[in-house]
Amino acid sequence: MSQLTKGQKKLFVVLAIVVLYAVYDIASNWDTYVAYYSNKSRKVNLGKNTNDQVSKKVNIPENKSYQKTWNEDPFYIAGKRSYTKRSVSSSEVVLKLKAISYAGENSVVMINNSILKIGDIIEEYRIEKIEQNRVSLIKDGKVKILSLQ
Repeated sequence: MSQLTKGQKKLFVVLAIVVLYAVYDIASNWDTYVAYYSNKSRKVNLGKNTNDQVSKKVNIPENKSYQKTWNEDPFYIAGKRSYTKRSVSSSEVVLKLKAISYAGENSVVMINNSILKIGDIIEEYRIEKIEQNRVSLIKDGKVKILSLQ
């Protein structure tokens, strides 16, 4: 221990404190750790004194079943699915302006998760003008204006 530097000795003391706290926490909450890792129900004491302890049975939820087919997302938890229908025709393009970083000629915008500048093209629209709160796009002579919401 005498060969350690002053900084190393401080780190060693901090490590010892952390280990001691971990041992204390495990010893004082042993039943909770055992119940959690064995996946069984456990009793939780809600009172502070032994005279007014109230016990409540807490059930730990079972593991949820997962889809295991090649067509599904492997991280998707099986359950009730909800879908929203979009009423967008195949010829209509949805462009959503998400952000503008306005800096004069060096301005950039985020449209449909793409970062673009003046002159760039997205979905056949060319970015004509970037203002502080809106963007002008042009396609076949038609102007489309996107505003921040």
